[in-house]
Amino acid sequence: MDIFDLFLKYAMENPFEVELPNETPDPVVNEIEELKKYQTKGNKLPDEFWHEFIEVAKRLGTQPKELAKVVKGESGFDTTAVAKNENGNPIAKGLNQMTTVASDAIKMPREIWNRYENLSGMEQLGWLEKFMKGQSIKGLSALDIYIKNFGSHNNPDGSMYASLAYINAHPLRDKFKNVKLQDIQYKANKNIDLIYGNKDGAISREDMAAYLKAINKF
Repeated sequence: MDIFDLFLKYAMENPFEVELPNETPDPVVNEIEELKKYQTKGNKLPDEFWHEFIEVAKRLGTQPKELAKVVKGESGFDTTAVAKNENGNPIAKGLNQMTTVASDAIKMPREIWNRYENLSGMEQLGWLEKFMKGQSIKGLSALDIYIKNFGSHNNPDGSMYASLAYINAHPLRDKFKNVKLQDIQYKANKNIDLIYGNKDGAISREDMAAYLKAINKF
């Protein structure tokens, strides 16, 4: 009996099972891969971040994809993103473009906001969750979450931000509040109106809906 026959005899007398690899895809891994599509090209956040992002969305009572669309709209998941005014001063930073007003609302120390763009994605995610928790976003769509994050002056015509020229020409101009601040905020976000909206000098819900729809196409 040669060695092959011996091996065959042993195998028949001592059967063993071959454990095949589990080919069932991990749903969390698949979800993370889908969420990564919302990153602007060049931004590479680690899987640890995405695992926590999913948990944050669950705690807030919203779908991870809805929250991802909002962050895509604000920063493209670029933790170093900084929006500046015409004088070059920073006015919004990080994943969800945290402003000083928003940071004050969640009692963020100013020294943290001053270096917010240098915080890691995980660190910013903690502050993002705290802010969103105060906005009560449970069950909301990406558009409604985005509007809460974006802020609004609740203008008499329904717009959120408006330019000074738009306000001065409006028949209800005396009812617009924080006119100078609105003009600054409009200019910082004017592309929502000028590229995706109706180019009227104000940012409306309809403009923002068009913007979110356009940037979240894959």
